[in-house]
Amino acid sequence: MKQKRGSRLFNGLGLIVALWVGWLSVCAAPCAHAEYIPPGPKYKCPEKIKLIYPCVCTHGTDDGIYIQCENSNLASLSVAFINLANTNVPIVQLRLKRCKISHLEPFCYSHPFGKDLAKAGAYGQGCVVS
Repeated sequence: MKQKRGSRLFNGLGLIVALWVGWLSVCAAPCAHAEYIPPGPKYKCPEKIKLIYPCVCTHGTDDGIYIQCENSNLASLSVAFINLANTNVPIVQLRLKRCKISHLEPFCYSHPFGKDLAKAGAYGQGCVVS
């Protein structure tokens, strides 16, 4: 049985086309459902958490970081704030809770946004600076 020369070419080409279509259907189909996963927030919490002790970074966003300081005094807060300032990361919210700062209340009343805090009744929990 002799095959024609042209039919052998088409059989080989048909095999290549069939393998190529099979490869595309197996490999390209999962890629068609892929989606872009954006990176994390632009500003992340500091990796060395002891630098901002007694404060804690609750989370970071594209706008800045959220800081919460609880049950602390002014001396340890000042060290944490200096270290925060050195990171050059914007702070969206700084929350002070149950801090041992006796002279903060008059400051809050005299500061421009302190009046807003007084209306909100924030002095029972400490000043919340947003």
